[in-house]
Amino acid sequence: MKKKIVFLTTGYFPDENPQSILLKNIVNELSKKKNLSLTLFTNQKKPFKHNKVKYEIYNLSHSYIWNILEKIIFFSSFSFVKFKYSKLINRICDYIETNNIQTIISFSNPYILNVIAYYVIQKKKINFFSNYSDPIFKTGYRKYLPFTFREKSIKKIEKKILESSNKIIFNNKFLAKFVLQNQNIKEKKNIKIIPHSYNETDFKLCFKRKLKHDKILVSYFGALNRIRNPLSFLDKIILLKEENRYLNFVFEFYGMRDAYINRIIKRKKMLFKKNNIFFYNKLSYFKSINEMFKKDILLSIDSLDIENVYLTTKIVQYLPLKKIVLNISKENSPTSDLANKNNFINIKNFEKLHISNQLNKLEKRYKKFRYNQSELDYYNSKNISKLWFKTINEIR
Repeated sequence: MKKKIVFLTTGYFPDENPQSILLKNIVNELSKKKNLSLTLFTNQKKPFKHNKVKYEIYNLSHSYIWNILEKIIFFSSFSFVKFKYSKLINRICDYIETNNIQTIISFSNPYILNVIAYYVIQKKKINFFSNYSDPIFKTGYRKYLPFTFREKSIKKIEKKILESSNKIIFNNKFLAKFVLQNQNIKEKKNIKIIPHSYNETDFKLCFKRKLKHDKILVSYFGALNRIRNPLSFLDKIILLKEENRYLNFVFEFYGMRDAYINRIIKRKKMLFKKNNIFFYNKLSYFKSINEMFKKDILLSIDSLDIENVYLTTKIVQYLPLKKIVLNISKENSPTSDLANKNNFINIKNFEKLHISNQLNKLEKRYKKFRYNQSELDYYNSKNISKLWFKTINEIR
């Protein structure tokens, strides 16, 4: 008998949000399993379709009045969910009943999907897998004024979701520990660690070539914002270059940037250019892979100012390129742990001497880099999907 599963998501490939690409990797492999029947609820109007997957397109928008109510003291974007998304919740419930669905998996980014799925299982008693990409409580990415009590309401809804989930999926052990400790919850048996993945086919489709150049190209592919950015690192790079060091290093950044980063770039435009530091617009998914193959060194960035409990999608998707990565993150973080296992170079602080030492290592190693095949195999979507398949089959 087939297990009938609903994945609840927002974007889906060809949307190029990292979560959309990750879910595409998983669904592509799970759809091959004979004992699974998959339905994808997505607000992507034209999703990339697999022959054996059913698609239900929905709209996540709601009345403007709810946006006003969310700003009132005590409330947040997670307030009134069962009312403002009542049509979607009822639609999912009807689909579950009509099609005898046994499990709903919220592939949650944004977190509101976990909340919607929670209200679905209040009406339909089915299995619920809550998937954590990012925490929402006591995180540096979400700050609220104390007198609004928004953190208190967010803590309450997150705890309800954690306690009602048959399985809680985290992409790394650091994130799991962070979320549970914030909620004063002891280690739960229903927690599963299933990391991000890459799809090897995506990289085989791309045109691989090495360009001959005199410079050492260090390139970052991904979004930059006030919290996660390279600015402190680049300040030290400029100081080192002013000492006539690392003049052959070129730093490139491809991706979307928030207004704060764009203001800094505009103000320092000539200084950056003088020091071979360049910022470019975002590339499409496959164009970015093509561009990555041309680079000498790839760059991964995490903020050193807040909790480092994130396994960034980008560092996993760098793996099949088989190039050395310069990783900026705190010690004992998910990305530094992955970097160590894959023979990458870590920058753990922005002291000039430390950065200089790590660049020395980088300059010596990048041409002789040897990738870790076992790590490459582990993060392959074929293997990560086996972890999902095993977890789904644990529910009777």
